[in-house]
Amino acid sequence: MSASLPAASAVRLAVADALEVIRPDRLFAVAFSGGLDSTVLLDAFVHAAGSPRCLALHIHHGLSPNADHWQSHCRAQSMQRDVRFVTANVDLSAYKGMGIEAAARLARYQALHALAVQHGADVLVLGQHADDQAETVLLQMLRGAGLAGWSAMPAQSTAHRADVEAMLSARADRSELAGVPQGGELADGGPATLLAQTLPLIRPLLQVRRAALEAYAQTEGLHWIEDESNQDLHFARNALRHDVLPALERHFPAYRQTLSRVARHAAGAQMLFDDLANLDLDRCLIASPQLADNDNDNERPGAEAAVLLNAKSACLSRTALQSLSAERLANLLRFWVRQLGLRAASAARLDEMVVQLQGLRRCDVNLRLRHREQSLFGRVSIRHDGLVLHGYRNVVFWSAIDNTLLAAERAQSSSSATLTSHYDGSPCWHLPEWRGNLLVSAATVGDCEDEHKPVLGRTRFVLPAAMFEGSRLSARKRAGGERLSLGTGRPSRSLKHLFQEAGVPTWQRDVPLFYLDDALIFVPYLGGSVRAVEHDAPTSQRVHAIDSHIVLEWQPI
Repeated sequence: MSASLPAASAVRLAVADALEVIRPDRLFAVAFSGGLDSTVLLDAFVHAAGSPRCLALHIHHGLSPNADHWQSHCRAQSMQRDVRFVTANVDLSAYKGMGIEAAARLARYQALHALAVQHGADVLVLGQHADDQAETVLLQMLRGAGLAGWSAMPAQSTAHRADVEAMLSARADRSELAGVPQGGELADGGPATLLAQTLPLIRPLLQVRRAALEAYAQTEGLHWIEDESNQDLHFARNALRHDVLPALERHFPAYRQTLSRVARHAAGAQMLFDDLANLDLDRCLIASPQLADNDNDNERPGAEAAVLLNAKSACLSRTALQSLSAERLANLLRFWVRQLGLRAASAARLDEMVVQLQGLRRCDVNLRLRHREQSLFGRVSIRHDGLVLHGYRNVVFWSAIDNTLLAAERAQSSSSATLTSHYDGSPCWHLPEWRGNLLVSAATVGDCEDEHKPVLGRTRFVLPAAMFEGSRLSARKRAGGERLSLGTGRPSRSLKHLFQEAGVPTWQRDVPLFYLDDALIFVPYLGGSVRAVEHDAPTSQRVHAIDSHIVLEWQPI
């Protein structure tokens, strides 16, 4: 027993080191699966910080027939230590296209982050140890990962000691910016929401070997569960753990420390690459277009203004991106993907992004055929992890909808779709066929002083209330050949030419056309004109129109 005490002390020292730089009023959410690692972690934190400062989080994957028993075991162990216990079930069916290991890991991290924030925790604590770190570095190398993968798992408590408290201090401000109260429930989303990214995460046992954890458990008389899947050699990590690492240890006894050093070197190099990517990102960034502040209807919003409405990210200049070397562009794209909280793109997907953004000619015929849909309009359109990387004219951005495919689906179903919808009188007219709403509101003449000035994407149109009253407002699908006049004294022109002139991307042109009776008055992203209605309006109506107006505003979903 005495021989095990020095090893067990390594656990206590590691936890004490983690707590040294964190204020005593912080609440720790400890990931508690019930296995050796998390059992030692929870017990050590309770002894060092006290049970009121600890929250045990258990994730039920449902992958094992023993999962319910594990959940009950963890609840009992938490109650025994007077620690608040929180559990959640996760559904892995939402992670299609991923292996079981990857799906379970991603689902677990998402659930842990969400539970920690929801229950007011300040720090999320994970129990990975030195053996886990070595396995992760080797697996990433064998999978052909880059430096980000070789960096493996960071340990906030052993890197820059002030980082944890700095993140905690900044977290409240970022929560307000995100519009989500600190400690509030997170909505379902992608792999990393803003709060999930900014919740401090520490791995205090990352420099401690598994043998030390076993010694601690024996010294304290702890009870833990064994996951039978840990013996299944079909899983890559298990095969490495049981077959490869024992042989490696015979020849390289210090392999854990060596691979840990590799991870630190890789992390340092990756920081330099990220700094470079950040500089390139700033250089390529397109600021929100400053539209002309005058009454000249001839000034049309550019392509940058039109595409920003549906963008889910910053917009970058394609010209600036093309000035970068292929390696530097790939580095920027990796960084951009991580900043959005998306999964890392595969080498093939990243190569396709570089090829399309640089406008290079592909030599692989199969690659050409596989991406035929992307070249349908001569535009960049690459799907990745629930978003789509679009490139239109000189603008590159991420969108939540694959609008190219969406337009094709709508075209196929147009024969059975309703061609005309009539306004129902509500202030928010829901038009699901076009994935949007028309907001209808009243305004006085003072509110409409700027009605003739360009609006971002031209999604807002103002018309005299007298012309609206007594007329029937309808939304119709494009049939082809429609023409619109965009102001008094201006000739009517085809919508096709107006869309091109306004720089509206092809995938945004499938919008409803709004009519008053039989006169086309408003097309989202183009604007509108009351010319067709005004011509037949009585003089009394034209005078009354000076006093009140109706505002029509298109709101895409």
